Amino acid sequence: LAIIFSVAFCGLFVLGLPMSVVAPSLSQSSGLTFHHASGSAWNGTLHHASLGGKELGDLQLQFNPLYLALLRTHFFFSFDGLDGSGKGVFETGLFSYLALKNTTMGISIEKFSGQNMLAGAVYLDDVSLVFKQDGCRTAQGHLSTDVLERSASTFGWEGPLLDGTLECVDGALRLLLAGSRGVESVRIVTSLF
Repeated sequence: LAIIFSVAFCGLFVLGLPMSVVAPSLSQSSGLTFHHASGSAWNGTLHHASLGGKELGDLQLQFNPLYLALLRTHFFFSFDGLDGSGKGVFETGLFSYLALKNTTMGISIEKFSGQNMLAGAVYLDDVSLVFKQDGCRTAQGHLSTDVLERSASTFGWEGPLLDGTLECVDGALRLLLAGSRGVESVRIVTSLF
């Protein structure tokens, strides 16, 4: 009981710190960059944030302290930037798991495709993912993309809008996408991680 109280006390102390004090360590461990921070670690904003060079705009983070008693960290996040927008929950736990919960976002592909040969976006709708040490444990939600439709000049063919789902198979995250245009249809199955 004393250990749990000590952990909770330390956690609450850190959460009371200004976001400008806490954010540099978050930035070093994740590759997240920002212009300046405001608010507290409890409820703060990283202004002009980017991740891997992709502009997220102002990234708002809200910490739920009730999860400290369960030895978890639980952050609500939201962003609206040039390269996409989204919101959801990020959670980590003592037993080495990472989770995205109730996440909805749209991310522009142009900035992620390197040479800008691809156009379009990927959309996640109410996606929840849980990863543990042995890989993907649970995945649910809906995803869609208009990349084939908007990258017609790259492919020499205007493909359909693709819709699909996510699942975990043998520890890997599998994306299942399908679509059709006229008599042509496309089905893409790919595994990540």
